[in-house]
Amino acid sequence: MSDKLKINILKKLGRITLNVNQTLPSKGITVIFGPSGSGKTSILKLLSGFMRPDSGIIQMNELWYDSKNKVNVPAYKRPIGYMFQDGRLFPHLNVLQNLEFAKKRASKAMPLDEIISAFELESLLSEYPSVLSGGETRRVALARTVLSAPEILFLDEPLIGLDRARKRSIIPFIENLVKKFDIPCIYVTHDIEEVCRLADHVMLLSSGRVKDFGSLDEILPQLDVATLDTDTKLSSLFSGMIISQDKEFSMINVDIGGAIIKVPGVSRRYSGKKIFVRINADDISIALVPPKKISIQNCIEAMIVGISVDVQSPYALVKARFSDLEITARITRAGVKSLKLTEGKTIYMLIKSVSFDSHL
Repeated sequence: MSDKLKINILKKLGRITLNVNQTLPSKGITVIFGPSGSGKTSILKLLSGFMRPDSGIIQMNELWYDSKNKVNVPAYKRPIGYMFQDGRLFPHLNVLQNLEFAKKRASKAMPLDEIISAFELESLLSEYPSVLSGGETRRVALARTVLSAPEILFLDEPLIGLDRARKRSIIPFIENLVKKFDIPCIYVTHDIEEVCRLADHVMLLSSGRVKDFGSLDEILPQLDVATLDTDTKLSSLFSGMIISQDKEFSMINVDIGGAIIKVPGVSRRYSGKKIFVRINADDISIALVPPKKISIQNCIEAMIVGISVDVQSPYALVKARFSDLEITARITRAGVKSLKLTEGKTIYMLIKSVSFDSHL
């Protein structure tokens, strides 16, 4: 794609009005991230031509939609590849026949053998959709979508309904297809792990409006969900760099903002590789002095920048800063009082190794 995707549209959607004025990059994966009901899928349908905006402009190389000049290129003429949430394979055709059907309908298509190899489908070609696993179905659906040689891919929560292990087995195929075939992708999800693993850029959506847009590193701090609700798993997300590995104890040393932390597991990624680390707020304890002779491996010196207390709850949120990063701990209100915690106070945040989710 030689040009960027320019969007400036309005669309009334029930109780919300979708209002998007954004130019999306022509390279890599742009993730549209937001809660259910924020309009994520509707954006893809409007861009693809399956829905019509109330007004505005959509342009990528050529004008796809212009309400003033009454331009509305139908979906089948837009150079897109759209993968729906359920994959939508033809049940009466085997995998090879599903791929061949897509190839015949495409105005231009990629070499079938190349697609089969890229998605490792050789052993599945004679199988019918009814016997495929959820992960296999998504791989076939992705392959079929790419086969038509689209100028841009629209993936609408392609991993929804899969368990964590199957999701992680499919993610490398999505990463590789964008790199191997140089096809930009607009990817809809409400799963933070998918954002961290896949996104080059992130568009945060809230109630039909773009809350923010930028690179993953720029948007990452906003992906935390600050709440005192005990049913919500609050976490802090960080971009880190692998600096070394301790294979004897299956630990990885990661630099986040100058603080070296130990993450469980052995990575196939090399030193110097960027990874994303999630630290759960409930797995952080606070001390006023550096601890000695304890099993907790990770200790970050930080300064308190905010304390949120809800008198109706036994808990408080303590937000602290180290380097240019912020981390949030959830402790009891009694703990805040006994330690006499206040803004500006230096503390030591103790983090259990097992609390890290490094998405390796």
